Amino acid sequence: SVPFNKSVRALYYNTKRFADGGLDPERPPATWDDYLNYARRITKDTNGDGRPDIWGTAGQINAWTFGNLLLENGGRFLDPSTDLVAFNGPEGVEALKFMKKLLADSVGFVASGFEYQNDFLAGKVGMIEGSTVSIAFMAGKYTFPMGIAPLPAGKLKGMTIAGTNVVIFNKATPAEQEAAWEFIKWFTDTEQTAKWAAGTYYVPIRRSAFDTDVLKQKFEAFPGLRETFNQLDYASFEPKIAGWYAGRRYLDEKAIEVALKGNEDPARALDEAAQRANTEIRRLKRLQEKLGLSSGS
Repeated sequence: SVPFNKSVRALYYNTKRFADGGLDPERPPATWDDYLNYARRITKDTNGDGRPDIWGTAGQINAWTFGNLLLENGGRFLDPSTDLVAFNGPEGVEALKFMKKLLADSVGFVASGFEYQNDFLAGKVGMIEGSTVSIAFMAGKYTFPMGIAPLPAGKLKGMTIAGTNVVIFNKATPAEQEAAWEFIKWFTDTEQTAKWAAGTYYVPIRRSAFDTDVLKQKFEAFPGLRETFNQLDYASFEPKIAGWYAGRRYLDEKAIEVALKGNEDPARALDEAAQRANTEIRRLKRLQEKLGLSSGS
């Protein structure tokens, strides 16, 4: 299994909305406090109806967003000694409370699907967070100077990598495995991964790609993209155990959604998600032990 189309999160911002709020377009928010304060400065009720017409930020129910905040706050997804979830610890509660401040407390809102991205493109939202690949979908659709930056940091810098791998199956014939390996070596070499990154905005999977002309041209066209890609320097990944797939779903549905869209206390919501996730992790662990499989199978 070899890394293939990998992405990290980026902060996208409307430099005109920054200027309108008295903010320096050359200085995107660097910390959580900055992010919240910038969102407050951008948010405006222009028609006096008591509801903002221009929002500081917007987003969606997203475990990826929460996970990055969790890591930035010094938390972790799992307890390494038990493989049970740890996202409901104090660090996770603080992370979810921060999401609620941004997306439910008058400076931002939660949208369905990717509507928040459309509102950003329409100039109704000053800042959004999205995958680096979002550039490919937004290109040519915005009518304002758009800024790109790494995510604001908490106590730490944190980032989880998302995406898929290309895999050689052990049940393939030796000839098929050899052919697959030759293809992978070609596809993941410096020249190809640089072209792939420049054309799709997935991050390159080789550090040497940053020195190629094709990526240097892309970095020149999109200031801030290099720094955003460089979040790889401190990036990690979500848990690989089988039960985490269910755990991630519970995190979305039983914690993030009810805390942002409802009145559920973040601590109680995370505890509920953790209880459900741990039940699934234990069940799959017992099944793997019965079948003689490793915990990551």
